[in-house]
Amino acid sequence: MGIATTPFRPFNAPNGDPLEKACRCNGNAQCLSYAASVPMCPSFKATGDVRHSPKGRADALRAWHEDRRTAEATIDEADLLGTLDTCLGCKACSTTCPVQVDIPAMRAAFYADVYTRKARPLADRAMLLAELLSPLMLRASTVIRPFWPLARRAAEAVLGVTDLPADLAQPLPRSARVSLSELKQRALPERAFLVWRDWFSALYDGATQRDVYQGLTALGYVPLFVEMLPAGKVAGDLGDRAGFAKMAGRLVAALSDGAASGAPEVLLPQEFLAAEVRRGATGYPACLPGTHAAAEDQIQGHQMPRRKRWFDARTVSQMPCKLFGQGVSTEAY
Repeated sequence: MGIATTPFRPFNAPNGDPLEKACRCNGNAQCLSYAASVPMCPSFKATGDVRHSPKGRADALRAWHEDRRTAEATIDEADLLGTLDTCLGCKACSTTCPVQVDIPAMRAAFYADVYTRKARPLADRAMLLAELLSPLMLRASTVIRPFWPLARRAAEAVLGVTDLPADLAQPLPRSARVSLSELKQRALPERAFLVWRDWFSALYDGATQRDVYQGLTALGYVPLFVEMLPAGKVAGDLGDRAGFAKMAGRLVAALSDGAASGAPEVLLPQEFLAAEVRRGATGYPACLPGTHAAAEDQIQGHQMPRRKRWFDARTVSQMPCKLFGQGVSTEAY
């Protein structure tokens, strides 16, 4: 018997099964690395417990999947829940693993099944509600801000969460914002540049929003921060498929209006739609990084504004780096 005639191990999950990658784990153990240069897997590095590695979680998910098929009970569902709850959702396994065992995606499928049969934990329900109501929280941020430190401490004590942001972001000036209705009417000024934010950036990351505003202004654009809509990332991560589909559908419609306006667009953060696209949401228009928009403008003959030496170098060196993900030479300014 040669290599050519040796049969491969059969997979006990059909193509398209949400737990298919758990069955394709080949035990190469690259996720069991303590090397600082290897991103996979932070929870294993912290615990040293194989159960809290992609390999251990894939083995447990595969056993649970087989139990569901055969009506046996070889693994305790509560133990599997505890193992998956320690996953940070960083998705290093989805790219670093040779077979791309995507534990966060499979965890979402597991949660979707389990929480049709039992109640969700209080912390999960609170996070789902926070994402759903985040547009209302943003509108009421000026009222909520004085009470936020107290609410933060209460949430950490009751929900068991840690390191919540210390303050809410200061609201942007009205001239820097555009509503969804204005976007639909395409009533945008010349040189408008649309900025789409996820709910966390909109509520808490005021410093980055200011940097983006100043960076785009320095490049000669009129930055407009679009009325925030949640992308459904939390809902998707926690297996709330209906909630994810609803939020993703609204965002797809808004992004389509933005694309129809013809204005350049950027995402803040740039990767905040990546998980939604991988999770199966369709119809997202392409939002190119800001460097692409600036390059297209220069190709079409637009001259970037020039600044005198007194201009704050931080705006032209650090801020475009945060906005576009790469450095921009100060010589052009």
